[in-house]
Amino acid sequence: MKAQSQSATEIARHLLPTGAILRLDPVVRDNEFELDSVSTKKLIARGRLESRPLMREAADLFKHKAESYEPIYPRNGEVPA
Repeated sequence: MKAQSQSATEIARHLLPTGAILRLDPVVRDNEFELDSVSTKKLIARGRLESRPLMREAADLFKHKAESYEPIYPRNGEVPA
């Protein structure tokens, strides 16, 4: 699972601009979670707890506002002159 995690992170680093990735990798006690008997509620609670310190930094990544989109061909099908 470590290799899969590292691979996904490296792909994201390749595709996104520098500084656009936040990596959260908390330490988990042995046997705290098991693949065959995982509790969704426990995982969500743990994720919320661990991610709190990064929330302000994460919010800053989403302040970008995209430019208005102007299609090449309007919906009425007319080709612009």
